[in-house]
Amino acid sequence: MTTLMHNPAHPGAILREYLSEDVSITSAAAALHCSRVILSRIVNGRAGVTADMAVRLADYLGTSAEYWLNLQVQYDLWKAKSTKRPRVKPLVRSLAAA
Repeated sequence: MTTLMHNPAHPGAILREYLSEDVSITSAAAALHCSRVILSRIVNGRAGVTADMAVRLADYLGTSAEYWLNLQVQYDLWKAKSTKRPRVKPLVRSLAAA
């Protein structure tokens, strides 16, 4: 079981660290075969990393796709758990049904 991080960074913030100052969003997007707008939205935390983008980032940066997806899942779960939402009643099953 994985423990959730407290206030994890958006994957885009991590990606920003991977891209050196001399690599522009435009050139990285061209290398990743995606639009500049898509990559900019990820880097600026306005879009998440999809499975397809995780594979592209892994190929481009020499990481693993799982690394990028795990970052995204940690971020998404933290956001979901820290957002006010309705209380959900647990499903109660009888022992006879088991």
